[in-house]
Amino acid sequence: YHSQIGTPSLAPVVSKFIGNTMEICPVGALTSATYRFRSRPWDNQRVQSICPHCGCGCAIELNVRGGEVTRARPREHPEVNDIWLCDKGFFGYEFAGSPERLTVPLVRRDGALREATWEEALDRVGAALRAAPADGIGVMGGARTTNEENFLLLHLFRGILGTNHIDFRTGTAHPQPTATAPWGLDVAIADVERAGAILLVGCDLTEEYPIIWLRVKKAIDRGARLIIMSPWDLEIARWGSHTFVHRAGTEASLLDALSGRLPPAAAAQRAGVSAEALEAASAALRGAARALVLVGQAALERPDGEAVLDAVDRLRGVLGGADLGVLRGRGNSGGAQLLGLLPDMLPGYRPLADADARAALEAAWDRPVPAAPGRAVRGMLDAARTGALQVLYVVGADPATEYPDAGAWAEARRRLGVLV
Repeated sequence: YHSQIGTPSLAPVVSKFIGNTMEICPVGALTSATYRFRSRPWDNQRVQSICPHCGCGCAIELNVRGGEVTRARPREHPEVNDIWLCDKGFFGYEFAGSPERLTVPLVRRDGALREATWEEALDRVGAALRAAPADGIGVMGGARTTNEENFLLLHLFRGILGTNHIDFRTGTAHPQPTATAPWGLDVAIADVERAGAILLVGCDLTEEYPIIWLRVKKAIDRGARLIIMSPWDLEIARWGSHTFVHRAGTEASLLDALSGRLPPAAAAQRAGVSAEALEAASAALRGAARALVLVGQAALERPDGEAVLDAVDRLRGVLGGADLGVLRGRGNSGGAQLLGLLPDMLPGYRPLADADARAALEAAWDRPVPAAPGRAVRGMLDAARTGALQVLYVVGADPATEYPDAGAWAEARRRLGVLV
């Protein structure tokens, strides 16, 4: 006899969480093609870690043999990922052992990058930083580095070199004020499943924050209403009580219709959706004991992103202070934000304009902290194109692939005096 494990219809299983199916298989019949034959479980060293891909920070366990990561598995954390991982977390570890990773410093000589010693590379970087004025130095990155590394980065560039041109948000050309809209959830991830109604605005959850989708799904199973606003159809649309596939750029109008500030008919005409459905969605939100608003990149990565956040605030006020999640960032964006890797913020979400906060930091560092706000990523690129920014230090980021305007990055890079 020939036995084969399959689905009843013999069709392939399509899921962003298929790794969990293998993980919970009770007899080991389902195995990972990427891990199979690489190592035996008892040969692996188990290392606790955190998934670096999206902003959820799921707890993972890395299996390591001979200095090589052989697989990643979920590590139980009830407040974050429970016992689950998305497939990015399960299978997105191969980069750690990629042969394309640099093992020695490269410096540019005669128009080409060539291998150098650490001493030569660090000497050249140090000389460039010492030669440039504080206003001519910029820093991008921090979302892929640890809190400890980010503190040292901030201390070096803000505390010692005296620049506020610091920003970890390399994926946005339209940053909103951090003091009023910090990235992340204002509730625990585990609390998402306790919401009575969830409004999802401009975020493809299963692609961007898969583990949060699992919490949303648990809320739906408990009776919560899911209201979706998106310029395109999402794969989770079948779970929505109300789904609005609207014209891009009309998010603020739709939110104002839900709050009652704008007549539903007027907002529906602008957005190309049903006025009756808007009224029903508004009633569902108002009738929920606990509402949660999740707003994401598609709604905020626009020139009118602040208007969307203003509309969100108005809706939350009508709902009696609904919980909020600004679903932006990846990796350790939360840590970078908390530590103040921003042009107008200090550690602990304290504004740079707060004289008392600056004084406290100056006392801790025994160095002056510049008071004028620095440039965000977009401003640094503009300054580089005009020659006002001479040195750009990039750490744990890749603006060439992350910044929305690839042409702006390419032109800025071409005109930069020193790029580290």
